[in-house]
Amino acid sequence: MVFVVLIMVMMMTMLLLLMMMRRKMMMIMMMLMMMMLMMMMMMMMMMMMMMMMMMMMMMMMMMMMMMMMIMIMMMMMMMMMMMMMMMMMMMMMMMMMMMMMMMMVMMMMVMMMMMMMMMMMMMRRRRRRRRRRRRRRRRRRRRRRRRRRRMLIIHTNATRSACNMCNISVGVYGDFNSDADDDDSLWFEIKHIVVCYNCSEVSTTCLTYVNTANNYFPYKGPSRSNLILNIHNTFVFVIFTDSVPEIYPTKQTTKRARMKTSKTEVRS
Repeated sequence: MVFVVLIMVMMMTMLLLLMMMRRKMMMIMMMLMMMMLMMMMMMMMMMMMMMMMMMMMMMMMMMMMMMMMIMIMMMMMMMMMMMMMMMMMMMMMMMMMMMMMMMMVMMMMVMMMMMMMMMMMMMRRRRRRRRRRRRRRRRRRRRRRRRRRRMLIIHTNATRSACNMCNISVGVYGDFNSDADDDDSLWFEIKHIVVCYNCSEVSTTCLTYVNTANNYFPYKGPSRSNLILNIHNTFVFVIFTDSVPEIYPTKQTTKRARMKTSKTEVRS
């Protein structure tokens, strides 16, 4: 009974560990359970052996008694024998029943264990797959967002990029969208908002197209590294940054809205 209770406790702990996804602990628990089962079996075997021995002893005693008291009390002996035989039979029957019951219980336990293990394995596999998919999706989304938010800080010596308020040359924050029609000519649309460092005044919002075929531009597409462009004979030093300035609007617009705005701007 004690062993059964112990095994039940072990099962509960196993379930808990499974929920917590601790594999090593689970393995240890399994080992312990196996040990307990083995112990139970051994105990059962020992009990059986003991019983058998007892029976044998009884038989021997009976035989001895018979040998001694044949002449004295034959009838008594017969009665005793009958009684003893009956008792023995009853005992044997009981033992057999108990054994059968125990075996059934053991089999049931083993079956349950197997089923549980199988179920857990299946559940684990499913969970893992789902998690992986979710993670991948999240990563993709994050990457897209980062790409959208990548800004330029453009330092230029152009006269038109001077501040309206204090007349100091200003930096330019803007999106960097590449539209490559051919391999030779690579056009960059810089829709930039000119911001003064001195008084943080938004002076102008204009749209310029940059042809990088003439300029120093050894690679295609926007990159993190710096480059120098020549916009309308004015040298522009472009610095790629991930940080979004406070003045720049950080609204996440939809694709359709963006497309519409770009089209209208190009037409005008």
